[in-house]
Amino acid sequence: MIGLVFGLASLLVITSRAIGLQRAHVPTYLDPGDCPQPCWRGVRPGTQSEALFWRQIATMTRYSGILTTDDQQTIKTIRLEMRGDILLGDVILALGPPSHARLRHIAGLGYTRSPAQRQLLVGASVYFGNGLVEAEVIREDDHWALSPDMIVRRIRYFAPHEEGTIVPIGTLEWHGFGSDY
Repeated sequence: MIGLVFGLASLLVITSRAIGLQRAHVPTYLDPGDCPQPCWRGVRPGTQSEALFWRQIATMTRYSGILTTDDQQTIKTIRLEMRGDILLGDVILALGPPSHARLRHIAGLGYTRSPAQRQLLVGASVYFGNGLVEAEVIREDDHWALSPDMIVRRIRYFAPHEEGTIVPIGTLEWHGFGSDY
């Protein structure tokens, strides 16, 4: 009997680890490769042209977003619109630990509730690379806390700023998940 319990417990641990390892990979869509932040799929705002961007993503069917450029057609920002299938934990796997975060209430549409109605959601802006990348995330419950399962609505990549950080004043440094930093 003890052997059976031990065997079932071992099987549970092995299965849990296997499931965790399957989820613990960087989503290809977000993988910056060897490119330092801000970088999306090898494209760095502030250094590359809009024409190069379109050539690099020509084979992607998933891209949905907006570019802004300067007078020389150099990319200033890349804004990716998400479909609710990428989580904050995925972004952290791809970009590393955030530098800053700010919780707030936002009006919006949920991804999993049906029918989709405008509602007040718990949202956050989570910053990476000292503000050069911003992930806007939501939770579809009213729990006031940051968590890795928050749904990503959009990600913005900004060209480096001459004054350094572009994190909004008053945004707290990242100290991990939870409601109290």
